[in-house]
Amino acid sequence: MKKTLLLLMLGIMSMTQLFAKKLDGYFINKEMDTVNIDVNVPFKLTSSIPDFEKLQDKVKYFDKSTGKKGTLYPDEVLEIGFSFGNLEIKMLSRPYFSGISSDNHDGIFLHLLIDGPMKMFLRYESGMTPLGDSHSRTYYEEIYGFQREGEPVHWVEKSDFKKDMQAYFYDCPDLAVKIYKEEFQENKLRSIVEFYNSKCQ
Repeated sequence: MKKTLLLLMLGIMSMTQLFAKKLDGYFINKEMDTVNIDVNVPFKLTSSIPDFEKLQDKVKYFDKSTGKKGTLYPDEVLEIGFSFGNLEIKMLSRPYFSGISSDNHDGIFLHLLIDGPMKMFLRYESGMTPLGDSHSRTYYEEIYGFQREGEPVHWVEKSDFKKDMQAYFYDCPDLAVKIYKEEFQENKLRSIVEFYNSKCQ
C-alpha cells in the first residue's frame, strides 16, 4: 500500500513536466563569448511560466546552425538567457551545493531579477516533507538572495528578517535605518535592492 501510494505521487509529480518550448536564447562561455542558441525551456502543464527550478541544474538547447542538441551545466558557462514574451530572462552561474549534484556537475543557474552593484536572485525549491505515520506533503518555495560584487550570494533569512538585513547592509546606514523602522519589510525586497543600487554607491 505504501509503495503504491509513493509511486502514485511520483507519477503525478512527473506528469507536470510533460512539455518544453524552444525559445530564442544564448549562453556566455568562460571565454566571454556569446553563443546564440534555442533554449529548450520546460513548462508544467498547470502553469504558463517556465519551470525555473528545472533550469537551475542544467539547460538543454539546440544549436541554431546545425540543430544539434546539447546540455549546459552551471560549472561550464557564466550565463544563459532566453526571450519569454516581452521578458528577457537571465540566469547566472553561481557556486552552490545542495547535496545533490547534476550528472557530476556542481553549481546552480540562478534567476537574475535585478542587475547592478547589488544583484538580486531567486532560487526555487520543491519536494516532499514527511509528516509521520507514512504521510507527507509537497512544498514549493521561492528563496531570494542578494549579492555584492566579489562576495557569495546571501540568502534572505525570513525567520529573523530585520536583524539579518540590518547586518547585511552594514555599508549603507540609511538603508539599515529604513529596515529597522520597517519602512522596508520582507515584501519589499526589490525596493531594498533598488534603493541600495541608487543611493548607497
